[in-house]
Amino acid sequence: MSLLSDARGPSFDEGLLLTIRNERPILIEDLSDLLKDLARDYRKISQGRQLVVLRLSSGSLIALLHDAAGILSDVNSLVTFGKTIAALTKIALGGSAEAAKLLASRKAGTQTVKSLAKIAVTYNGDVEMTYRRSAFGKEEFDLKLSPREAEQIQEVASAKKLAAARKPSLVGFESPTQLPADSAREISEAVLRLSVNGGSQASHDIQALIDAIVGVLGRHNSDYIAQVIGELEANGQFDIAQLLKDALDRAIQNRKTNPPLLT
Repeated sequence: MSLLSDARGPSFDEGLLLTIRNERPILIEDLSDLLKDLARDYRKISQGRQLVVLRLSSGSLIALLHDAAGILSDVNSLVTFGKTIAALTKIALGGSAEAAKLLASRKAGTQTVKSLAKIAVTYNGDVEMTYRRSAFGKEEFDLKLSPREAEQIQEVASAKKLAAARKPSLVGFESPTQLPADSAREISEAVLRLSVNGGSQASHDIQALIDAIVGVLGRHNSDYIAQVIGELEANGQFDIAQLLKDALDRAIQNRKTNPPLLT
């Protein structure tokens, strides 16, 4: 399926080649998220340039990407971008403190690495990216990410996010025990059941339940809330998990502004 056929543009045989060897069809939403992250990080790394899709092929999903300007001088921007993503992926696979720090940062290219990992894990397929030159058939760099490697990246990123979500107790002390795993799961499932219904009333009920979770669990140990956030994220409910993080932040900020009277 050709998405761009302007003869004045770059050759269809040359560009940034993204290959996803998916075992099942990819949701448009997931593919859209990946392309948006690629475009956003390319714009940052290339100082404002735009990325376009020249061609999209089915089977193993293959996307041929190029600079929107479509001139040979932009090849360097594409190659630099690809090499940056490949280098960041290598760091992320290191499993070190440096990898955790990178995945928690907003460094240009990091979100693309996480999105590539998400696609590889979700659709159980290798993800590859390279730059192909039509004239010479030369590959400037080669990025390959297997589902197992992608899981390593997600585990490091999730551990860092969970640690960042932990806040002091809202009443100034911490309970020594963790929330039982079954309890964290039951709470997250209760929130998910409300979200299935949809509509404005469901949104209101979800927010009310989230505020209640923060109010009750936060009085004992805010790590409990981090556990629930982890359960929600494990189920792909990142939007609801973010609502819970926001509610926790508001509660802590309110405590700083109006500290409780402890006797």
